[in-house]
Amino acid sequence: MRTLVDYLNETARRYYVDDNPIISDAQWDALYAQLVQMEADTGTRLPDSPTRRVGGGPV
Repeated sequence: MRTLVDYLNETARRYYVDDNPIISDAQWDALYAQLVQMEADTGTRLPDSPTRRVGGGPV
């Protein structure tokens, strides 16, 4: 789960901050759905999980 959270956070930063996406929106959505399922299955949500994020930070 840690690796997936880190990867999703990195890809989001590259998409939103750097304007340089490294995966497609569909790929990101699939990985995000996988994370949602993992969190539901384990009952664990990491503090920096993208599922906790409501909006982006200041640019």
